[in-house]
Formats: sequence, structure tokens, C-alpha cells
Amino acid sequence: MKFKIRQLGLFNGLWGEAAKSIRSMRKDAGLTQSQLGQKLIPAVDQATISNWETGKTPVPLTSYFLICFICGFSPEEQTKQLLDSQQTENKRN
Repeated sequence: MKFKIRQLGLFNGLWGEAAKSIRSMRKDAGLTQSQLGQKLIPAVDQATISNWETGKTPVPLTSYFLICFICGFSPEEQTKQLLDSQQTENKRN
């Protein structure tokens, strides 16, 4: 049971980092939430992007990778940064 709880905590932490990453990539690309949402396939509204950025709802993995491409970032590098930041956080706790 402890292992499942720990896995859930890791998962939630990872999506929290992904939320920060989405906001950062979008701003670096000079896009508004609405503009980014219109570029996704399928397109999503501004509220969906906002929910992803605040961590209210997890971003689907395929959408996360597409956001990386749209904003000019390598999905591999962004994912590595997410995992590295999560490992650093886990070492502190």
C-alpha cells in the first residue's frame, strides 16, 4: 500500500512540474493561452490551457509533447528536466 501511495505522490509531483513547464514554454514562445490552445490538435480552449498550467487537470502526454514542439522545445529535454526536478524534490523529502 505504501508503494502505491508513493507512486501516486511521484505522479502528482511530476504533473505539477509539467504544469510549470507548460507555462514557461508558452511564455518563452510569446504565446497566449488562447493562441497555444488553437495550435493544438485537437484545439482546446483557453480555460483548458489554464487548467493544465495551474495543475487543476493533468495534461495528456500527447498534448504535452505537442506543446513542446509548438513552443520550440525538445520533448526529450523537457521530459528529462521534469524527471530531474522530480528526483531533486524527492531527495529533499
